[in-house]
Amino acid sequence: MGGLLGGGGGSVDTSAQAAATREATQLQREIYEDSIARAEPYYQGGLSALDRMLDLMGLDGGSSKTRTQIYDELLPQYTIETQGAPASNAYDDLAKIQMYEGTAFNKYVGDSKDQMLNDIANGTGDYAPSMTQSIDYDALNAAVDAQLAAQQTPDDFGMLTEAFDNSKFEQDPGYQFRLDEGQKAIERSMAATGQTFSPAAAKALTEYNQGFASNEYNNAYNRYNNDQSTLFNRLAAISGTGQSAVNQLNNSGQVYAGTTSNLLTNQANAEAAAQSYNASQPSFFDSLLSAGGQGASIYYMLSDRKTKE
Repeated sequence: MGGLLGGGGGSVDTSAQAAATREATQLQREIYEDSIARAEPYYQGGLSALDRMLDLMGLDGGSSKTRTQIYDELLPQYTIETQGAPASNAYDDLAKIQMYEGTAFNKYVGDSKDQMLNDIANGTGDYAPSMTQSIDYDALNAAVDAQLAAQQTPDDFGMLTEAFDNSKFEQDPGYQFRLDEGQKAIERSMAATGQTFSPAAAKALTEYNQGFASNEYNNAYNRYNNDQSTLFNRLAAISGTGQSAVNQLNNSGQVYAGTTSNLLTNQANAEAAAQSYNASQPSFFDSLLSAGGQGASIYYMLSDRKTKE
């Protein structure tokens, strides 16, 4: 793309702008790829946190994946790409270029000659090999079945969805510690008065346990929900960094696409303007023909004047 356009005098050369456009688009690509590299750790951390949250919420997608998820993950490994012939035949086109060179070549390919030669040399554009894909479904399905069978559900799968009940109450470490300490205090008090195994000691312990359990249940319930919420919120915060990284990458991608599109559009407009300008300029042959015509007219005018004289 770019170059000396037109064959007349004063042709416009857009090669410098084309080179600047290539450099600018390459810089935009490097900036975008750098953004991806910088965001990758946050994305991976967020993804890990999300997987952990899904496990704790008892949802598929974390360590326990659905068949469709596994299938989609393994699909690229069992997809085979086969290279075919390009859309255009480079040998035929090169032969045509040689045939038309120096004659009516510009009418055949116009200003696309350089681009065509570049595509032929690099195997790009119409001269890029065509690609076809095939999938080894038998091997893919076997791999999916194997991974499904090997999945292990973590012991705490769905833990954040479990309701508080008596079993959770009895497992509460704060409740159990204070209950034990209170019982020890009553037992020591009864032992000091020689009533360790008396009905009074049994009654005191029973009343204490019932009263303590009634008063402590609400405290244990609040502690349980607070622990659940804290765990969820911490994982959600880490997961949020991954979501922010994705949003930043989306924004970077939009900026990259928009800037590159503008650069290429400006380059195309410049070339179109140059082509229009060059097309309006007379060729060297036209100039010679015009000069010859003018010379002939003058000659005939002078000859006619001498004849009349």
